[in-house]
Amino acid sequence: MVVAVGIDWESASMEVRELFAIPKSAETSFMEAAIARLGARGCVLLKTCNRFEAYFDMPADQDYTDKVLLVRATSAVRDLALSLHGETQRPMVPILFALAGAEACRRLMTIACGLRSQVLGEDQIISQVRRAQTAAREAGCITPELETLFRLAVTCGKAVRTRVQFHQEGTSCARTAIDLAERELEGLRGLRALVIGNGEMGRLAAELLVARGADTAITLRTYRHGITLVPRGCKTISYDDRMSFMEGCDLVVSATRSQHITVSRAALEALATRPRALVDLAMPRDIELACGEVEGVRLFDLDDMRDGSEADLNASARKAAHDLIEEHLTDFEIWCSERARRLGQAQAISA
Repeated sequence: MVVAVGIDWESASMEVRELFAIPKSAETSFMEAAIARLGARGCVLLKTCNRFEAYFDMPADQDYTDKVLLVRATSAVRDLALSLHGETQRPMVPILFALAGAEACRRLMTIACGLRSQVLGEDQIISQVRRAQTAAREAGCITPELETLFRLAVTCGKAVRTRVQFHQEGTSCARTAIDLAERELEGLRGLRALVIGNGEMGRLAAELLVARGADTAITLRTYRHGITLVPRGCKTISYDDRMSFMEGCDLVVSATRSQHITVSRAALEALATRPRALVDLAMPRDIELACGEVEGVRLFDLDDMRDGSEADLNASARKAAHDLIEEHLTDFEIWCSERARRLGQAQAISA
């Protein structure tokens, strides 16, 4: 039985989600510890800027009720995540959602389709689901059931994007952020912009800024010819030089995977000419929250990126998306039934 436990942008504030922002280096430890604590057969951790969700493959012959199982699962996920995040004192955290069986599987499919994203139909979630599956496989934490579920979720997400029209162009938090900054600054052409972070989100933000005419630079910690990707049209600066370069910038976008602050209030206030807008696309946050209190500076974070909801889809698009989800759920149920039949036959033969 598949069980899903976690929090996302719909159920928890940014402050709470940050408590679950364990470093990438701790993800395998989390999955291994959660499997051991719950007696699960496998676990896949889906961790993005807007969600922290663990999908478990639980033995079908558990001798306790689903309700007891879900309470145990939420407690385990909460305690393990907080401890790996470095929380020695247990803060008050809202109850995590917990789903079992078809509802858990349906949730993953819906996520992969972009229907539970802050930015409706965002493009990046499919690759994030695929990366979660790969990471669990490499850690030895995935099972055939979870492998198949995540594979079908990715397939479903692709099918929905092919057949259902959400937007006229690709969508992502980065695009929504640049749209927001463009409105705030009344245009980007000719403005000076700095992107802190050369990961997927940072590169996408930089590409969009260049396309809209901004004089854009992106930070690099190191550069390796042929390995480090730099968006076309972008200048590059050392990460350590970010504050000096920020002098005179109109816009700063920060999107690193660091557990540390990239822009502090003190450093911002030390600038003679400060950027008019700061956009924080990181989880945990890159930019100190107090930067938003500095005169003349507007600070935006992930909770400002929502551009709509499933309710904004027309009825036919909504129905088409959910019909595809149910088709892929049926495929998973058929696969599970066939696997159980084959395993039963094998056991009968060996007996």
